[in-house]
Amino acid sequence: MRSILLLILAVAGIHGYTIEVIKGPTPFTLGEAPYWDDENMELVIVDINKDQVIRYVPSTGEFYSVTLDGRVSPVLPIAGSPGFYIVGVEQEFKILEWDGRSRDPKNLTSIVKLEEPTSTRINDGKCDPNGRLFAGTYDSSGGTDGNLYRIDSNGSITKVESGVKISNGLAWSGDNKTMYYVDSPTRQVDAFDYDLATGVISNRRVIFTLPDDIVGSPDGMTIDTDDNIWVCVFGGSVVLHVNPSTGTLLGTIDLSPYASQITSAAFGGSSLETLYVTSARLGTEPEPASGAIFAVNDLGVKGVSAVIPFVKNF
Repeated sequence: MRSILLLILAVAGIHGYTIEVIKGPTPFTLGEAPYWDDENMELVIVDINKDQVIRYVPSTGEFYSVTLDGRVSPVLPIAGSPGFYIVGVEQEFKILEWDGRSRDPKNLTSIVKLEEPTSTRINDGKCDPNGRLFAGTYDSSGGTDGNLYRIDSNGSITKVESGVKISNGLAWSGDNKTMYYVDSPTRQVDAFDYDLATGVISNRRVIFTLPDDIVGSPDGMTIDTDDNIWVCVFGGSVVLHVNPSTGTLLGTIDLSPYASQITSAAFGGSSLETLYVTSARLGTEPEPASGAIFAVNDLGVKGVSAVIPFVKNF
């Protein structure tokens, strides 16, 4: 489908950025967990409630999707294994084998099932710079039965944080000494001291709280080469540009003309200068571009890296 290109003037400290609205064959119900594949020059995302992993190829405008056996998030490639991915499906982590075009997976194998209440499912996740997977769960009952887990390259799984409501965005600082984390209902971004050698997190503290005049909850996030984070706000129509060292709000990307349920973001493109932003279309009156992808350019920053794949040695 043809995209729509609009120019947005300076807003809250971000000058003259542009937004390209990218609509798939149908709106995503819950687009999430985007990552940029720099080898294939494509964006990979999930539509959680449609049970789908989706490839978007910007050069051709084509979309390809595969349907799994439950709500899916996250999806990350496996290092050295083209066509293989680690995915969260409901309460299981699985290995997906997909040719990238077929509507059905070639293979889908469970590697671990979480022992959690039935009210939870796996939500957002990301790999650290050494290829360990961190992923957390969402407690749909509104309680705090969610958790944050680490899966190491040998397949072992460790619960690293408990008492979580909606585990969401993750990012690591440029020196790999800090891990940033979102539990959405807190309306905060937290930081942990991070030991890259062991994957151990410690010393949790709040580094940013959403201002009272911004509605919604923080969701997914990413980080740029200036070590500033970009936090998507579900229900708030914005992406926030934040200096995590000072807690300062540097600027805002306003997506209110298009969608309110902004879910996650990843830098992509040949120079990692395009911020791809995903959105949802859940229980709201249809908005002009809810459930679309937004490609934001001319931000004056670039991403740290393309996706970090999961390192699998089992």
